Amino acid sequence: MLLARMPEKSGDIRRLAYWLYNACAERKKLPEEARAYNELITAWHAIEAASHDAGHINVQGSFDV
Repeated sequence: MLLARMPEKSGDIRRLAYWLYNACAERKKLPEEARAYNELITAWHAIEAASHDAGHINVQGSFDV
C-alpha cells in the first residue's frame, strides 16, 4: 500500500535497499540487518506487483478527450 502511494519512487527505494544491504554486509559486518535488506531486494518484484494490484492511491487520472 505504501508503494502504491508513491509509485514514482520505486526505483529510488530499490536502490536504497541495495545500498543499505551493501553497507550492512560489507562495511559494517551486520549480517542480520543485511539479510533483511536482501529479502526486501529479493521480494521486490512481488512488492511492485502487489502495489499495482492495490492501485495507485491519490494519483490523479487523466481523460482522453
